[in-house]
Amino acid sequence: MVGVIQRWEEINFTVVSYRDSKERFIIAEVEDLITLLEDDTMTVSTMMGSKFVAEIRDKVESWEKRLGYLADVIDEWLKF
Repeated sequence: MVGVIQRWEEINFTVVSYRDSKERFIIAEVEDLITLLEDDTMTVSTMMGSKFVAEIRDKVESWEKRLGYLADVIDEWLKF
């Protein structure tokens, strides 16, 4: 769990201007972010299925929601 938390505390989203616009931006290098997100979502899901998660269940559930929200935001952003 510590690895997931540290990784997402250190990640910076790179955004670049869309074409020559100063008001519209897109996420750059999104493929790597999606891969990390999928890997960490799987890690957290696996932890939730463990019988040893009881003591840290609240933290794991919180990160499960955060990663889900992040996936939703990235999906919506990519639709534009």
